[in-house]
Amino acid sequence: MNAAYSDSTCLVAIAFDEAASAAMAWSSGNLDTYYVRTYPVCVNVTLSIDEEILARARELAARRRTSVNQLIRNYLEEIVSEPSLAEVVEELDHLWSESAGDSGGRRWTREEVHERGRVS
Repeated sequence: MNAAYSDSTCLVAIAFDEAASAAMAWSSGNLDTYYVRTYPVCVNVTLSIDEEILARARELAARRRTSVNQLIRNYLEEIVSEPSLAEVVEELDHLWSESAGDSGGRRWTREEVHERGRVS
């Protein structure tokens, strides 16, 4: 269709035609990605937070010279950055396979293995 039409039905049809053409190009492996761009987009999230907790969070944010919003962003980034159980197991397997595991013949007693630091 021609984009010169100002009728909204034509514009919808043009968009549909372009989407169909892109889908066919994608399936044939001929998709031109030169004009395709991706960029991060911030999304607003609504939270229900107890007033007392929010007040304490605001005090903490003020002491750190930041915002509650940034505190929450930092916390979420921290918890999603933690390695998964599968990643931890994979790393341990890697370390165990590289380690000679040689204690030099040293043997520990049960008490030494379970020894805890004493609090005076």
